[in-house]
Amino acid sequence: MNIEFDEFLLRRLQVDDAEEYFIFIDSNRERIAKYFPVTVSANSDLNTTTSFIADRVNAWEKREFCSFVICEKKSQKIIGSVFLKDIDWKVLKSEIGYFIDGEYSGKGIISKAVISNITGDKYHF
Repeated sequence: MNIEFDEFLLRRLQVDDAEEYFIFIDSNRERIAKYFPVTVSANSDLNTTTSFIADRVNAWEKREFCSFVICEKKSQKIIGSVFLKDIDWKVLKSEIGYFIDGEYSGKGIISKAVISNITGDKYHF
């Protein structure tokens, strides 16, 4: 699943994203620490980020947690994260969390990413 909007792409978080995801978290560590302390502490270096992503991929396969990244189309730079947790598949509801690189904050990118993921009553994951 890849969803394009404007000059961005919303896609699943993958194990191959470890280095870029670590850079994204590390450069935004202070901004997101208050609201996402588990994510910040679980991404303290490249090794922990690799394990963190592997856990998220495994949780996706079990349909327990869905992790997405927002990337710039041209550079593939990760600029945001969107995730679904506490998923109830019977009534199709979940809690949503998200954060974005400070440089891109306040530009409506998260809103567009979330809206782009839903078409009518079908979800793209």
